[in-house]
Formats: sequence, structure tokens, C-alpha cells
Amino acid sequence: LEQGSASSSRDVHALADQIQGAMALSQRQFAVAIGICRRLLSQPGLSDGARATGDSVLGRALIATAVPGDGLVATVEAASWAVKSGSPSLVAETRLAHAEALLATGDPRKALETALSAQEFFAQAGNRDWEWHCWLAAARAEAALHDTAKSREDAQKALTLLAGLAQKWDPDNYKTFLSRPDVQ
Repeated sequence: LEQGSASSSRDVHALADQIQGAMALSQRQFAVAIGICRRLLSQPGLSDGARATGDSVLGRALIATAVPGDGLVATVEAASWAVKSGSPSLVAETRLAHAEALLATGDPRKALETALSAQEFFAQAGNRDWEWHCWLAAARAEAALHDTAKSREDAQKALTLLAGLAQKWDPDNYKTFLSRPDVQ
């Protein structure tokens, strides 16, 4: 019984760290996100999903703090853990983070391919709030490839999906979402 209680407590702490790390990242508090994720990833006995989430958030935060090489390494780890977790949505989320890292490290062609792979999953799943991020990543990659027309087309897809969320969500929730630093 004590062992089960310790395991449950560890799982709750890991989940809290995942949520706090993601929140810090969304508020653009990168140093805080990095610290939380490093603490999370140092914990023994983490699930594959928790490791994937921790590495994904860590990678994004490192990219934002101008350490794209380390961010790329973290997103590769995240993708590996996500596959091991067996969660298709987590695989797609980590692909998007990896696409962002690839773009930040100068590989826009692979970034585009990876972003569109994640976009396909989110489109099939009907997850528009993640899909628009994928289109935005694709548009950025295409801009880096000097494909202005395709970049504009994909940016418009992102904007259309984002506007569609206004129809789906409560107006106050949508307004709050748009005010998030990571969405602006």
C-alpha cells in the first residue's frame, strides 16, 4: 500500500510539473520552463509520456532562449519517448516541437515535412487548436525556403483555423486564448 501511495504521489508531482512547465512556456517564462522541465526529467520512474512532454517543453524553451542545438536534441528525445508512450496525439505534439527546432537550426525543408505530418494528424483528429500551430510552422518553413506564395497560403490556413476557434469556443475563452503571449 505504501509503495502504491508513493507511486501515485510521484505521478501527481510529475503531472504538476508538466502542467507548470507548459504554462511557463505559454507565458514566455523560458527560464522557469527550463528549470521545471529539468526537475521533471531528473525524477526516477517517469512514464514515457511524461518524459516526452518534459523534453518537448524543454526543447521549445531552449529554442526560445537562443539555444536551438540543445532544443533540437530535446525534441528528438521527446519524439522518441512519445512513440514509446503509444499516444498518437503526443507523437503529433512532439513532431510539431521538433519541426520548430528543425527550423531554428536551419533545416526548413525537414521542418516543413515534420510540421505537415503533425498537421495531418490534428486535422484527422479534429483538433483545430493544435492544427493551426502546425500550419503556422509550415508557413514559417516555407518562408525560409523562399516560397512566398505557399507561405502566405499556409499562414492563411492558420488564420482561418484560428478564427474558426472563435465560433467553437465561448467568447471569453477565445479572448483569453488570443491574449496568451505564445499565441500573439
